[in-house]
Amino acid sequence: MSKNYGGEIKNVINSLREYYENKLSPALGYLFSLGAPVPKELADIKTIYPYFVVLEKASKNEIDRLLATFKEKNN
Repeated sequence: MSKNYGGEIKNVINSLREYYENKLSPALGYLFSLGAPVPKELADIKTIYPYFVVLEKASKNEIDRLLATFKEKNN
């Protein structure tokens, strides 16, 4: 799943997490409960995978602000 960054990054991550937990995961669960074979990659998924943020043409200041949001440092 992906979404274009359009503001507060934590809001974007939260909206993707909510979509996965409340829409996508239940829909896939229902589909597979009807007898569709479950791919091994989807069997017993209990955790949310890490988030990856991809930046294009970002300035050093923009990168530093983004990292500060997550209390990280730019080395």
